[in-house]
Amino acid sequence: MDELIRPNWHMAAVHFPIGLLVIGAFVEFFSFLGWRQSGFRIFGRWAFLLGAILSVPAAFGGLYALNDVVPEGLHVLAETNPSAAETVRDHLWMSASATIGAMVIVVSWIALSDAWRDRLHLFYKLALAFVTGLLVLGAHHGGEMVYAHQIGPHAYGPLELPSTLPDQPISQLADQALSLMQLHVYMAGLAGSMACVCLGWSIRNVSQPDDPREYEQKISAQQIAAAFSSSIPPLTEFSSPSEPERAQSLNHTPPVRTGRWWLLTVLLLLLAAGSGLWYLAHSTDSWDFEMLRQTIREPIEETDPDLTRRYAHTIVGLVLIGQTLLLALAGVIARRSGLLLILLALPLIVALIAQVWLGILLLFDGPSGPVTTFSVYPF
Repeated sequence: MDELIRPNWHMAAVHFPIGLLVIGAFVEFFSFLGWRQSGFRIFGRWAFLLGAILSVPAAFGGLYALNDVVPEGLHVLAETNPSAAETVRDHLWMSASATIGAMVIVVSWIALSDAWRDRLHLFYKLALAFVTGLLVLGAHHGGEMVYAHQIGPHAYGPLELPSTLPDQPISQLADQALSLMQLHVYMAGLAGSMACVCLGWSIRNVSQPDDPREYEQKISAQQIAAAFSSSIPPLTEFSSPSEPERAQSLNHTPPVRTGRWWLLTVLLLLLAAGSGLWYLAHSTDSWDFEMLRQTIREPIEETDPDLTRRYAHTIVGLVLIGQTLLLALAGVIARRSGLLLILLALPLIVALIAQVWLGILLLFDGPSGPVTTFSVYPF
């Protein structure tokens, strides 16, 4: 069935992270011109942060787009058109590396204390330049794919849009507008990127000493309590922050209350899970629980392992939701506990990596086969 955005969402979604990342990088590069301490530099850093967050769902959508426009796989395309296959590979690896690099820069920068941000500032600028260069080169190869090798929109030929909506069930119209598989892919990418950013904020809350404003709030609370009780210890028992000079750091940012952001990540994960379940129900034309359970749980081929790819994908998704809920709770009641953060974050990181791998297997190799390797390598 035709979709409203053809051939896929990637061609529209990819421009936003590219623009935000490039703008943010250039604002940071040229901050020496006079806006080191201005709101313009803050805008640039926010632009890079938003660009990094949006780059992950755009990259996930790019994997869907690759499977959509080159369904036979790159190894088959290389036999018929080696130049086009090389361009696609360059775009894939450069853009994927730029996405990973941007997320590493953002998450590690968020996690660092002010003192380490000041020490590593030059290194981060060099890394920013490298990632931006990779991003621009990857975007260039993406344009070559479409305009030089006719991969993507041109492969579909001229499009004729209907003047009125066709007479069909509302479920099919929803699928035409939303493209349920793409919706699942993009929601999963957005949830994954938000989980990484929240993890960076949580690490900073543990590693960074109290903010000066928090110290002032402690003093105010102590003064109020002292007015009603003579047993309150004197104000001198509160010591000032151990690194008062960090308040003058150009790289200082106030602490973030991570609990609400972890809850937002939980919501995004639930939306991703819901869209995935909706896709399965639509593909089987039934919301019957037993049929959905069999679709997820039962092996398709006799040679398939008991742990099917869909079943593993579901289990890891539930682990992600559970760990994110626990991190949201920890962000409220124990945000300074480094040990608790480590115990909760390690399973989350492992689950994120496993979920990306299982998603790639399902997308390019289908639901049948082992969970550890491709049945047919598509790249």
